[in-house]
Amino acid sequence: MSNLSSSLRELGGALRLCLLR
Repeated sequence: MSNLSSSLRELGGALRLCLLR
């Protein structure tokens, strides 16, 4: 489960960067 949370967090960060761009 910890791995999933980490993956989600990383994905969210990438999405946020794309949105900010």
